[in-house]
Formats: sequence, C-alpha cells, structure tokens
Amino acid sequence: MLMAALIALERILADPRLRSAFRAQVHTPRRLPRKPLARESTDVFERRLAEQALAESEARLRVLVDNAPVILFALDQDGVFILSEGKDLARLGLEPGRVVGTSVFDLYRDYPVIVDNLRRTLAGEARNFVAEVGELVFDTRTLPFHDDDGAIVGLIGVATDVSDKRRAEDALRASEAKFHAAFHASPDGISIADMDGTFLEVNEGFCRMFGFAREEMIDRSSDELGLWVDPADREEMIDCLRRHGTIRPTEWPMRTRTGRRISAQISAALIELEGRPCILAVSRDVTEQRQIEAALRASEAKFYTAFRASPDAMVISHLGDGRVIEINDGFTRVFGHTRQQALGRTSLELGLWTEPRDRARFVALLQEEGRVRELELPFGTRDGEVRTGLLSAELIEIDGEPHVLTVVRDVTERKRAAEALRASEARFATAFRASPDALVLSTLPDGVFLDVNQGFTRIIGYDREEAIGRTTTELGLWTEPEDRQRMLAALRQAGKVTDMETAFRAKDGVVHPCQLSAEVIEIDGQEVLLSVVRDVTERKRAEEERERFVEELEAKNAELERFTYTVSHDLKSPLITIRGFLGLLERDVEAGDRARIQRDVAQVRNATATMQRLLDELLELSRIGRQVNPYQTIDLGRLVREAVELVGGRLEERRVEVAIGDLPAVRGDRQRLLEVFQNLIDNAAKFMGRQEAPRIDVGGREEGGEVVCWVRDNGIGIEPRYHDKVFGLFDRLDPRSEGTGIGLALVKRIVEVHGGRVWIESAGAQRGTTFYVALPRRPLEPAAAS
Repeated sequence: MLMAALIALERILADPRLRSAFRAQVHTPRRLPRKPLARESTDVFERRLAEQALAESEARLRVLVDNAPVILFALDQDGVFILSEGKDLARLGLEPGRVVGTSVFDLYRDYPVIVDNLRRTLAGEARNFVAEVGELVFDTRTLPFHDDDGAIVGLIGVATDVSDKRRAEDALRASEAKFHAAFHASPDGISIADMDGTFLEVNEGFCRMFGFAREEMIDRSSDELGLWVDPADREEMIDCLRRHGTIRPTEWPMRTRTGRRISAQISAALIELEGRPCILAVSRDVTEQRQIEAALRASEAKFYTAFRASPDAMVISHLGDGRVIEINDGFTRVFGHTRQQALGRTSLELGLWTEPRDRARFVALLQEEGRVRELELPFGTRDGEVRTGLLSAELIEIDGEPHVLTVVRDVTERKRAAEALRASEARFATAFRASPDALVLSTLPDGVFLDVNQGFTRIIGYDREEAIGRTTTELGLWTEPEDRQRMLAALRQAGKVTDMETAFRAKDGVVHPCQLSAEVIEIDGQEVLLSVVRDVTERKRAEEERERFVEELEAKNAELERFTYTVSHDLKSPLITIRGFLGLLERDVEAGDRARIQRDVAQVRNATATMQRLLDELLELSRIGRQVNPYQTIDLGRLVREAVELVGGRLEERRVEVAIGDLPAVRGDRQRLLEVFQNLIDNAAKFMGRQEAPRIDVGGREEGGEVVCWVRDNGIGIEPRYHDKVFGLFDRLDPRSEGTGIGLALVKRIVEVHGGRVWIESAGAQRGTTFYVALPRRPLEPAAAS
C-alpha cells in the first residue's frame, strides 16, 4: 500500500504540466503581465488543458488518499509542509491539511530520526525508515522532488502505521524467548518427537537423564536408541495420546545409554508443528525416589531391631501426657525401670523429670521446632540418683496421634571429664557453634585441629571427633598445598587473611571451592589460629551455569542466523543462471541455432543440478545440524572456471570478459570455496555500471604461509569509507540494486571458517574494485577444529 501510494503520487507529478500546476497550487500565485490577445488565447488553452489534467490527477490521488490507510505528505525545499493528507493523520491527532505551512523541523525537532532522514531526502537521497512517534510506529518512504531543470525543490513521502504489527512481532519474539528459556532451563527432561518416535528436539535435562549427547538423539527414534525396556509401553502411550490428547504423569521402565534401567515418570501432550502432529513429553527420573521409598519400608521393618539394640535409652510416649507406650533395653539399664513397670505410666509418675518444668520446656521446644537435639537435662533413676542426660527427640505420628520418640544418652561421666574444656570454650562457644560457615581452631605452627564446628562437619564431612588432633595435611584437605603456604605468608605479613580463594577436598573426595579467612587469637595464653571457611560451591556453579547457558544461547542464535542467510543466498545464483540462459535459449530457438540451443540447455541443466545439490545439502544440514565437508586439495584454476560457468548467464548478459591467471592449489571445503568465488565474480559483474569494456581478472599467489587470491574488476568502485560496510549482512550500498545483501557476508563467513581473511581495495567511484581472499596453506582440518 505504501509503495502504491507513493508511485501514484510520483506518476501524477511526473508530467511537467501537472508538476507546474501542482507547484502553482502550493505556492503563492503571482500576477503575470498581460500578453497580446493571440498569445493569450494559446496560453489560456494550454492552461485549461493543464488544469483539466491536474483535476483528473487530483481526482485519482483523492481516491487513493481517501481509501488508503496512509499519510501522504510533501515538503518544499525548506522543509515546510505543502501537502498533508490521508486517513492515518487521525492517529497523530491531526486533520488533513492542518500542518500545511508548518516547518517539519519545528514540528518534529524532538525526533532526530525523522529530521535526519528528511534532511537527507531534501539533499537528494531516497529514504526508507521507521519513524516512532510516541507509541506509534510508521513505515515511511520519501523521495526528492525535482523541477523541470532537475533541481530539488522539495520531497514527497508516504507513511503507513505499523504499530500493531510491531507490537505483535515483539510479543511473538518474547513468547518464543520464554519458551526457549523454559525448555532449556528445566531440570526435567523435555523432548519433542514425531508420532513415529523420532526426536526433533531434546533439552539438556533429557540428555542428562538418558546419557546421550543431543546430536546422538536428534533424528533418531526412541526405538533406535533402545530407550523403552518394553516397546509395547510406547504403543500404549501413543494409543492413549490418540484417544485423549494428553497423558497424566505415568511411570514406565526405561533404559539409559549404558543399559541401566530407570523408572521414568512421563507426562505428554499432542502438539502441532508445521502442520503435523508431534509429541511434547516431560520426563522425570524417579528411580532414586522409588529406591528411597523402598529403603524407607525396609527401614521401618528394621526400626524395632535398632530400637531394641541401641545402648542409649529410647522411649516412645504420648505427646500430651507423656504416657509411655514402648521402651528399649537401654531405658531399663539407664533408668532402672523394667518394661512392665514403665508401660502405661507417665514420665512424671516414673519420676524421670527431677523438675516438672523441664518437661514443659522440653515439650514447648519440641512443638516449636519439631525436634530436639542433644538437650542437656538432669533426670532421676528408679533408685533416686540424679544423673545428666542428652535428650534428642522427634515428633512422630502413631494411629493419627502425636507421639514423641526420645533418645537419652547418659553423659554424666563424660560431662564431669569435659568440665574444664567447656570452661575454656564458654567465651565464644555460642558464636562458634551457630555459624553456618566452617569454623576451625588449630595450633599455629603445625595446624593441629583443636576444635571444629557443625559447619565444618557439614562442608568437609569429618565428625568433630575425627578432626580433633589431626592436621589439614593428614586429612588431605588442601587440594593445592601451595595455598597453605600462601595463607601463612599473608598471616606473617598482615596478621590475618580475608576471603582468600582456595579449594578443600571433603571426606567423600568432593572438592569444594571456598573463601578462607583466618586470624590469630589467644586462648589461655596460647596463640591459636581461628579459620573461617565459607563454601561457595553453589555460587560458583550458578555463575558457571549462567555463563555457559548465555554462551550456548548466543552460539545457537548465531548458528540459526547463519543457516537462514545461507539458505536464502545459495539458492539464488542457480536461479539467476537459469533465468539468463532461458532468455538466450528463447533467442536461439527463434534463430534456429541448434548448437547454441544445446549449449543453453546444458547450462540450464547444470544450474538445476547445482540447485538440486544445494537443496540436498540443506536438507541434510537441517537434519544433522551444521555440516562440515572433508577438506581436500583443490585446483583453484578449475574451481574458478566452474564458478564462471555458474554465473555465465550474468556474464553473457553484460558481456563481461573474465581473465583467469595462474592460481596455486589450496586445501579446504571445495563446495564452500566454490561459493566464495561464485559470489565474488557475480558481485563484480553485477556492479560494472556502464563500463564499455567490462573485465574481471582472477589471480593468486603464495605469500608466506598463505595463499592470497584476488578478483579484480573495472566497475563502479567503492568509496574507502564503505570498505568495511560491504561485508555486513544486508548492507547494500545501493538500495536499488538487486540481491539480498548477504553475499559478501557469506564470503567473509566461509573464509573465516577456513581460518582465513578477506578485504577489499578500491580507489573510489569508477576506479574498479579488488577483493582479496587469503587462505592458510595448512588450514586446521575439520576434525581437529571440532
């Protein structure tokens, strides 16, 4: 619609008489001197003809303006509106003709994109640009308007409101990005397959679950990969999907790459991709969960065996009143009550609590936290002795009633022996034990552990008893022994260490990246090293995962973009050749020249064969991802002659002479390098301009460790400031030229994949252009590169 409106306006203004009448309408009329009667009659007649033509043109333009959802406008050479029409003016809150006489540079001074493009049009450059005004987006085209002498006297333009289209495109891109992120970030396995079970896409979770790389699964079926233990299970799933469209989470036995059997919980739904039904499935490995459940059942079966055999006192009692329903032999040994004496009585009736308020505190803590760990309290025995116990308890449910499983360890003797040690630890024991980080007290000279906290046990894995009295070296904690020397050097220099990056090996062999801080303190007159170790494994893993995901996403997006451009460009050259030789064939048939007819048919056949080959390669590429052809030694002279034949239609049409000099051999992907020279020769022929004797020279030489080739033409040339721009995607220096604008970008990509480089030399307009391609004499072979 935009182009139709602009073309109509251009055609109306193309007639000199109409253009004069148009300028007469938009400029202030001047009073003309009176002419002789005969001359005046002729002028009146011509003026009436012009007025009639103008009226007809205006009628046609008015029909277009009234029915096209566009904005038609015209500016004089100073940027003042002389025309403002069209339905879409209402989107800007304007009426037709409202801004006539107003400067566009004043009206849109806050919109630099609009101002810049209009100034460039008034300078003689046709422009296509997107103008954003508030929340509105307009696709705009402007053309300079010339007078009869060719001087620019203003511009004409058409703008179409594409705001809704832009919002829809943005919403679609956001939706696709969200799906892509969710698909690849999910910890569950997600797969998309056709109804035959052939995988079209899988995520990282799916690959991790079954042990295959993505490339090994794409375009292969679950039956080929041996994922189903019983293939009938898959038929059952497909049948269910056909009948219901979805499958709720269902477990099936599956098999991984190594043959290990797993329990897979699968949810699935039918979706449509490119007009065909496919299966979107979410799989979760519940093998470990089922093993845990089985272990729990076994654990419950063994519970009473462990309950009876424990050396500590164990008792199960009702939470509300403390009535005993079961005890073990350890209870009898510690408290002195037999099973018959204890069952059915409360703990208060048995005299277990020396202070009844201790039970109230115990129950309150249990209800608040859900558990009690090593609560030290005095307790009474059957013979009246008061002893000290460590109470640990858990809330359990029996027949729907809350009960308490309590374990009492008699620590009376140990408590007496450790009294002196507890006195020395009292000053910082609370902070030391409560820290979520690993805290260690050790001797300064040799690093013998004096004490560790629960954070140390959780991170490093050694119990307190296993660590005390041993050194870091004996436990093998330092993954890099030099780090300990680095820590000691920092201590000697600064007296402390703050957030030193290091790594420790845990008891189970797992290496944890950590931050280490250390300082020398004094305890009982002895210098002791207090070390704080913070495990940063999860933080490091999250950072690495985020960086890896971003890199993979960028690489995949770049590869997808390159693939799209290749498809668009590679299919074009054979079509150009076919079109060119069909024209020659038509001429030769009329002339009855059988030899030339046969030659033309052969060229068309070769071009169609090339297209078929490209289509086959692209189909294979779509199946297996990026394709790397084996490198071979290439006769560049023969390859260039083949490239000349492929673009022979254009060369014949423009009568371009091609001279091929001596070319050295080179190793590489022959098909891709053929595309390089085909594009360069076609590009040179395309931009010959009006050269009377168009010529292209192709040559090469060995230079150092490279083979340097060139394609030189005597065409229109390229200004030096555009030399880098020509290799950009869609960067066509002349918007009116044919082609998609990706040919030279494709050349650059292929040469860089070969480890080479490409550049141009041109002195400027009408001075010709030389494209250079430098390839390594010994390129990195595809296998090594991958």
